[in-house]
Order: sequence, then structure tokens, then C-alpha cells
Amino acid sequence: MKNLLSKPSYYWLICAPMLLLLVSCEIYGDSKMDHTEVRGVLRDAATGDPIEGGTVYLMLGLSSIKKDSFTTQADGRYHFSYDHDSNFAANVWAKAPRYLSNEGIGNWAAEYPNGGATGRDIVAENGEVNYIDIRLPPKGYVQYHFKQVDPYSGSINVRFSPYNSWVIDWNGQGLDRTHTSVSPGGVVYSIGYAILRDGEVYEQRYDSLFIPRFDTLYYYVEF
Repeated sequence: MKNLLSKPSYYWLICAPMLLLLVSCEIYGDSKMDHTEVRGVLRDAATGDPIEGGTVYLMLGLSSIKKDSFTTQADGRYHFSYDHDSNFAANVWAKAPRYLSNEGIGNWAAEYPNGGATGRDIVAENGEVNYIDIRLPPKGYVQYHFKQVDPYSGSINVRFSPYNSWVIDWNGQGLDRTHTSVSPGGVVYSIGYAILRDGEVYEQRYDSLFIPRFDTLYYYVEF
């Protein structure tokens, strides 16, 4: 009876490591390749359509060192395959005619649907296939026009913040000026301004307006 009980225990001691090895190989198997691949589609953030004639760049880390570049065709697809260095990460960004580049962008302020516009993306790991779609905002334009129609004897300032520049501050009596700024297009975006009299805020406003793709929104303010 003692031998009958001890025999299965003996077999279990031998088989258990083998079973554990098989399970480990199944779950933790080495699926790494001897190279890294990055592939995806360059898309319009507003419509989701592929972008033809864009350039996708593969960079070493977050540096300015380019490892490779790819020009997209009508399907918008790009593909990189390269010998990786396990000591470095890589990332991808893109530019295209009539689109805003995401070279220096982490997160876009413009809220596009269906995944939104994407920033500069890190390639996840070495030795794997990374699928990264890049979604660029189409360019739109906002033409600001401020015109003084109400006479005021004191000092007057108009301040506003275009998408692609710091705060613009205009002053002077009889002010009648325009400024055209590039902006993410095909999306609702917040546009605002402040009018100051003698250094104090006289009027302040923010509007959420749709900026057309590849076209201009005219923003006219009389004060």
C-alpha cells in the first residue's frame, strides 16, 4: 500500500517541472523578433481619410536624429523595418501639405472625433510590430478683424491669442486691423478676445466656432 501511494508522488515530482515549463513556454514564450517594425496609416483627423503625399519620420528617441522616412501613397500607409538598439526608444511623427505637423505635439487642444488628432508617438518596444495610425489636423484659417466704431478718449487695447502665436496686443485710437492665423480645421475651436479701456477689461468674450478645412473663418468684431 505504501508503494502504491509513493509511486504517483514520485511521478508528480518529475512531471511537474516539465508541465510548468510547457505552460511557461505557452504564456511567456519568446515572441521577440531580431528587428522592430512600425506600420500604420497617415490620416486626416477630421475625416479619417488617408493622406497622400505626407512624410512620416522615424526618429531615434525624442531627439532630432532621423533614422528613416516614408512618403505615403493614396492609401496613406507607411512602414518601417529596422535593426533596433535595445538601449534606445524610437518615435514617429509626420507632416503633409495642407496639414499641421505633429512633430512637437504631445496633446492637441482641438477635440477631433474618432480618436482625435495624434501627437508624436513612442514606438512601444523593440523586437515587436508597432501599429500606429497618425492623424493630422487639416489646416484652417481664422482672420481676426477688430474695428473701433465707438469713440473713446482714453487708451484702448485689443488682445487675442491666435492658435499659432503668443498673445497679440494692439492699441491706438481708431483701431481697424486684421490678422490671419493658421488653426486646426474641420473642428469646433474656441476663439476669444479682450478689449481694455485705460488698462481695465471693458469687454471679454469666447466663442466656440467651426473652423473649415482648408478655408477661412472670418471673425469680425466692432467695439
